[in-house]
Amino acid sequence: MQTGKAVKLVRTFFEAYLVRRDVIDTLACLAEDVQWVGTGKSELTYGRDRTAEALLAEFAVTPEPFRIEYEYIQENEVTDTSAAVLLTASVCPAAKEAGGVWIRVSAICVEDMDGTCRIASIHASTPDIRQDEGEFFPASLLTVPNWNEMLG
Repeated sequence: MQTGKAVKLVRTFFEAYLVRRDVIDTLACLAEDVQWVGTGKSELTYGRDRTAEALLAEFAVTPEPFRIEYEYIQENEVTDTSAAVLLTASVCPAAKEAGGVWIRVSAICVEDMDGTCRIASIHASTPDIRQDEGEFFPASLLTVPNWNEMLG
């Protein structure tokens, strides 16, 4: 895969998804059997059809555009026809001057037989505010007292 092709695709995806809120252009960036894990508890889709349903539901509730500011973006070639992209960015409503959510994203991009590059898998996450700084796994959340408190 040509260097930079996957990064360009992921940027195109976020432009369509977050900035323009365009379902058709967002879906055009995705492979037919895409796996998508978003930041929300129910944001887990498989396949372009289910992803289209999720996007339509999301855009109906939140049609407003967002602004995305990339902080870090890296592409690693995996094979001749695939690459992994890792990025961090801040996302906020386009109308707001400051604030927003810091996200981490990993994506696997693959080329079709015709050379078209599409996202086969994408995962976005945000840090859990309950996880302590410097803690690599939310071990403090998994203690018995915390579980008792969460479960009531």
